[in-house]
Amino acid sequence: MDLRVKDLSGATQSAVRTTRHLGGFVAGADYSTGANAGNSRLALRVPVVNLQKAIASFTELGTILSQHISVADLQGGLDRLDARIAAKQKVIESSTGAHLEKEKRALARLERSRQALIREGAYARISLQLTTSKPAAKHVVPGRFQRFWDNSGDILGKEAIAVLYALVVAGPFVLLALLAVFAERARRRRADHRLLEETG
Repeated sequence: MDLRVKDLSGATQSAVRTTRHLGGFVAGADYSTGANAGNSRLALRVPVVNLQKAIASFTELGTILSQHISVADLQGGLDRLDARIAAKQKVIESSTGAHLEKEKRALARLERSRQALIREGAYARISLQLTTSKPAAKHVVPGRFQRFWDNSGDILGKEAIAVLYALVVAGPFVLLALLAVFAERARRRRADHRLLEETG
C-alpha cells in the first residue's frame, strides 16, 4: 500500500502504534528524508483477524497512491506437512536404535515447519510505503480550438520570418530600383523643362 502523507514522521509512528495495538509487529523499517521529499517503508505483520482494521486505519493516514492485496492459501502446504508427519510417525513406531533417533529428529523438523506455517498463516504481511512527494503535474491534451490557435501562431511566425528574410536579402536591390525610378523621373522633368524653354 502506497500513501502520500503530509507528516511523514507522524504517519510512520501512527502506523507502528496501530500495528502493535492490533497485536502485530514491525518486521522491517526504512526511513529517509531529503530536500524535496521523505519516504518511509514499513514491513508489517498483523494478525489476519485484524487485517481489515489495519487497512482501514492506514488509509486514514493520507492519500492512497496504489494498493495491492494478494491472498495465499497455506492450507495445501499444511495438509502436505500433516501427511508427512503421519507417515514419519508410522516409521518411528517400527524403528529402533540409531535409525529411531534419526527419524525422531526428522519428525521434530517437520513439526517445527508446521508451527512456522501456522504462525505465517496467522499473520498477514503488509508492505506500507509512505511519501511526502507531490504529484507530478498532469499533461493536459490541448483541444481542437487550442491546437488551431497554436498552429496559426506557428504559421504567422514562419511567415513573419520569411518576410524579414526577404527584406534583408532583397532590400538593397529594392532600394536601388527605387533610386533608379526617382532618378529617371528627375531626368524627365529636367528634359521636359529644357524642351519648354527651347520652344517658348
